[in-house]
Amino acid sequence: MTALHALPDTPPALLRQPWLVEVQHPDEGTRLFGDTLSLSGYTLDGTMYLLGQLGDGSTVLASWRPRWT
Repeated sequence: MTALHALPDTPPALLRQPWLVEVQHPDEGTRLFGDTLSLSGYTLDGTMYLLGQLGDGSTVLASWRPRWT
């Protein structure tokens, strides 16, 4: 377990390559959390990009530049 105020020395295995987590039955109202159907991410030039697909068809993009310590 990692404390919220610290990051591990290297990215976890999941974050070392593009990834996608999605619900199996969005048409039945299943959500990951809130109104989120899927969440994906990838790293480019040291910046992690997170992309969420929402139930209304819109998307949310966020960037994060982690400092692995």
